[in-house]
Amino acid sequence: MLSKLFAIFAIFAIISKLFAIFAIISKLFAIFAIISKLFAIFTIVLKLFSIIAMLLKLFAIFTILLKLFAIFAILLKLLSIIAISSRLFSMFVIVILLI
Repeated sequence: MLSKLFAIFAIFAIISKLFAIFAIISKLFAIFAIISKLFAIFTIVLKLFSIIAMLLKLFAIFTILLKLFAIFAILLKLLSIIAISSRLFSMFVIVILLI
């Protein structure tokens, strides 16, 4: 009779050790879940950096356009100088012809 009780207690001891092993495994899975959440946060941060990189590319394109507009403004100033000089030259020719 006592041997049967000891056998039952031994079975319960083995079952409790199995539950302890399952508890350790569940803690490992919890750690893996935390690590996966950290990786999810890391991917969100990487996406934010990619958005910032795209914005920087847009700003680079915008600065190139500004430089092109500056070149266009310089060309317009040159054309206005040429127009003023051609008017002065035509006035000079008219004055010479009048004389």
